[in-house]
Amino acid sequence: MAISNFQPAAGEPLRAVALQLREEFTSFDRLMNDVFADVEQLRDQLQLKMAEVDDARSRLAERGRQLAEQRKESGRLTHQLEHQEARLDAAIGELQQLRGQIEQERLAANEREERYRETTAQQLSLALTEREQLLLRIRDLENRAPVFTADGNIAANNGNSDDSWLTVLSQLDAVRQDVLSTRTELADAVGRVSVVSADHSAGSVLPQQLSDMQQQLEALRQEQRSLEKSHGEVLRERDRLETELELVRTRACELQEVVADQQDQLAQQHDDVSDELRQLKSVIESQLSSLSRKSQPFERALAPTGPQVTAAVPNATAPQSTGADAQPADPVVNSVMAQFARLQKDVAQRRKKK
Repeated sequence: MAISNFQPAAGEPLRAVALQLREEFTSFDRLMNDVFADVEQLRDQLQLKMAEVDDARSRLAERGRQLAEQRKESGRLTHQLEHQEARLDAAIGELQQLRGQIEQERLAANEREERYRETTAQQLSLALTEREQLLLRIRDLENRAPVFTADGNIAANNGNSDDSWLTVLSQLDAVRQDVLSTRTELADAVGRVSVVSADHSAGSVLPQQLSDMQQQLEALRQEQRSLEKSHGEVLRERDRLETELELVRTRACELQEVVADQQDQLAQQHDDVSDELRQLKSVIESQLSSLSRKSQPFERALAPTGPQVTAAVPNATAPQSTGADAQPADPVVNSVMAQFARLQKDVAQRRKKK
C-alpha cells in the first residue's frame, strides 16, 4: 500500500513538469508562429516596396528619356528660332535699306519731274511766244501791200519777202523740233515715274513678307514657351519621384533593420528555448534518477519475504511500475524533443525560403 501510494506521489512532479513544458512549448510555438507571420508580412511589405521602387525607377528613366527628347527638341527649336531671328534681322535691315533707296529714288524722281516740268513749261512758253511772234509776222506780211513798178510787176521787195518767208519757215521747223523733243522728254519722264511707282509697289510687298515672318517668329516663340513650361513640369515631376524614391529607400532600410532585429530576437529566443530545454531535460533526468534511487530500498525490503513475496508480487512490481511510470516520462520528453526538432526543421525551411 505504501508503494502504491508512493507511485502517484512520485509521478505528480513529472506530470506537472511535463504539463508545464507542454504549455510553454505551446505558447512558444504560438509565439514563433506569430514571429514568422510578422516576418512574412514584413517580407511581403518589403517586396511590395521594392516593386514600387522598381516602378518608380522605370518611370524616372522614362521621364528622363522624355526630358532628354524634349531638351533635344527645345535645342533644335531654339537653334531654328535663332536662325529665323537672324534671317528676320537681315530681312528687316534689307527692308530698311530698300525703303531708304525707294525714298531716295522717289525724291530724285520728284525732283527730276519738277525740273522736267519747269523745263517743259519754259520750252512751251518759249515755243508759244515764238509762235505768237511768227503769227504776228505772218499777219504783218499778209497785210503788207505789194509795191508795183511802172510795168505793173511787183517791185524788188519780193527778194526781201522771200527771205522773210524762209526765215519764218526755218523758225517754224525749229519750233516743231523743240516741241517733238519736249514730247519725247515728257514720255521718258512718264516712263521713269511709272518705273518708280512699280518699285514702290514692289516695296509694298516686303511689309507683307515681314508680317508673315513675324507671325512665324511669334508661333516659334509660343512653341518654345510651351516647351519650357512642359520642361519645368517634367523637372518638378522628376524631383517628386526622386523624393518619393528616397522615402521608399528609407522605408526599405527601416524594414530591413526591423527584419534583422526580428531575426536576432528569434535567434536569441531560439537559444533561450534550447537552454531551457536542456535544463528541463537535465531536471527530468535528475528526477528520474532520484525516483529510481528512492525505489531501490523498497525493492530490497520486499525481496527476502517468502509467501508474501508471491502475494505481493504484483505490489512488488510497483516500484518497477514506478520505473514503468518513469519510463512513460521518456515519451513525453521524446515528444517534446520531437516538437523541438520539428520547430528547428520549420525554422530551417523558412530560412531556406528566404
